Amino acid sequence: MWSPAGNDSSASPALHHESQLYRARCSCSLLARSLSGRLSDTITFPEAAVQNREELSQKLERKTLDYLSARRNMVDGQLRTNRVNDPRLVAVFESLPRELFVPEGAKGFAYVDEDLPLGQERWLMEPMVLARLLQSAELGEGDTILIVGAGTGYSAAVAAALASSVVALEEEPALAERARQLLQELEIGNVSLVTGPLQEGCPDQAPYDVILIEGAVEELPLLYGEQLAEGGRLVTVVRPPGSVGRARLFRKNGILSSRVLFDAATPLLQSLCKPRSFVF
Repeated sequence: MWSPAGNDSSASPALHHESQLYRARCSCSLLARSLSGRLSDTITFPEAAVQNREELSQKLERKTLDYLSARRNMVDGQLRTNRVNDPRLVAVFESLPRELFVPEGAKGFAYVDEDLPLGQERWLMEPMVLARLLQSAELGEGDTILIVGAGTGYSAAVAAALASSVVALEEEPALAERARQLLQELEIGNVSLVTGPLQEGCPDQAPYDVILIEGAVEELPLLYGEQLAEGGRLVTVVRPPGSVGRARLFRKNGILSSRVLFDAATPLLQSLCKPRSFVF
């Protein structure tokens, strides 16, 4: 389980401030390395700009600080104002660079309060919805988590900081490969990435203490209840045809029961939708 630095809520204010600076420096260093590599691969700079490495470094640093500011605004304006108050969860959202997990052309929108398209009819879940689902699931340090429809791996990276191990299931090869690269770059070692159809779940490593379906479903597939451990929790957004989407928490205690958490306009996971029949 990786851990964002400085998430001890019992620390003194001075120590907490230092830990925030440490997290910021770590994030700046990571993002700067990532951006430097991508820029050198994709952009041809004028000779004068290439020679002026210090100027380029300053530009990268300013861009990194812009993302840090956007990340703090996301936490303060989207999470805390919507009753996301678990200090461990908040610390992860504050430290994890969400902009790495979106397509190049969408990085400027990484911290908006919307679902972001990843391609292949897939979406990166809105920060507030993801945070409230994970908070409701009450992830424990010894839990094993299954992420269904892991996309580029953002939710798996968040869960990996809060639990013992994470199985990230993704059926789109391009998204799975991107998730694998990002998790390696971020040195997150407790995520097992599995490429396979979402309709089948991941029975080989079941049962799971927590299952997150990262996208809306018209109804919960029964097999996911079967892969949930006794006492386990499953969170997703249920959106029947023609109805409002509602985030739900399912618990398995002999039987599978559920309750509504909040309304959410999360896009459907198309591969988990029922085939439409023709009406004559």
